[in-house]
Amino acid sequence: MRANVSLDEEAVRHVLTLARIDASDDEIERLRSDLGAILEYMTCLESAGGSIDRARDPAGERAMTLREDDVIAGLSPDEALRETSGARDGHFSAPRVAGDEDSA
Repeated sequence: MRANVSLDEEAVRHVLTLARIDASDDEIERLRSDLGAILEYMTCLESAGGSIDRARDPAGERAMTLREDDVIAGLSPDEALRETSGARDGHFSAPRVAGDEDSA
């Protein structure tokens, strides 16, 4: 069963904006096709339904096993900051990697 999934240019531009990706008009047209194919495949998977056969998926069963958390002593703030060159005012300091460069 194939579902015909199509995205309009506005939807593709919205996804690109959310992902902070710039694309040319040619790339947007190609992405419309690629994203449509991905959504079509997801629709096919969703319609297949079914359940997981645990006999064939023992790792999945193990993944669902929960364990108790073991609480251990952590580092004091001074111990944590001792080995970093990026400490400032008792905190870790790192360069800005996202956001508006004018507000830095």
